[in-house]
Amino acid sequence: YMPNLIMASAFAMLFYAIFADQGPINNMLNSMGLPTYRFLAEVAGARGLIALMNFLMWFGNTTIIHMAAIMGVDPCLFEAARIDGLSEVGIFFRMYIPSMKSIFAAAGVVTFMNAWNNYLWAKVIMSDNTTQTMPMLISNLIAGYATDYGMLMLAILITTIPTAIVFFALQKHFVEGITGSVK
Repeated sequence: YMPNLIMASAFAMLFYAIFADQGPINNMLNSMGLPTYRFLAEVAGARGLIALMNFLMWFGNTTIIHMAAIMGVDPCLFEAARIDGLSEVGIFFRMYIPSMKSIFAAAGVVTFMNAWNNYLWAKVIMSDNTTQTMPMLISNLIAGYATDYGMLMLAILITTIPTAIVFFALQKHFVEGITGSVK
C-alpha cells in the first residue's frame, strides 16, 4: 500500500499547490478577468480534479518528476516577472514552459517507454488474439513447450527499436530533465 499512499500524497501536494485559491491556475483566471474558482471547495471542481488525477496517475512516475520540477522553481522569478510587467499568461508561456522543456522531454521519454512496453493494459482491453501488442507477442513466444530463442531475440530487438529512437532523439533533454539542470 505504501506506493499508493506516496502517489496519493504527491498528487495532493501538487494539486493543492496548482489549484489553490491563490495558486497559478486561479492567478491566470484572475489576470484574464475571471473570478477565483474554488476548485477544492466546489463539488464539480473537486470531481473534475479527481478525474484528472486518476488519468494522470496512469503515468505516476512522471508525476514525481513534474512535481519536483514545479516545486523547485524559485517564486522570486515569478515576482520579478510580475514587477517587470509580465502577465500571468506571459509568465506561464515565457518563463515556466521554456524552463520545463527538459522535464517535459524526460517525462515524454519515460511515458512513451511505459506505454510502449505496457503488457497488462493491452491484455485487459483486447478480447481476442487477432491483434496483439509487441509485449503480448513476446509473451506468446515464450509460452510454448519449445522456445525459439532466435525468433524471441528478433521480437525483442524490434520492440526495442522505437524506444531507442525516441530516447536518442531526446537524449540531451532527457539527461537535463533527469538531473534537473536548467540553462
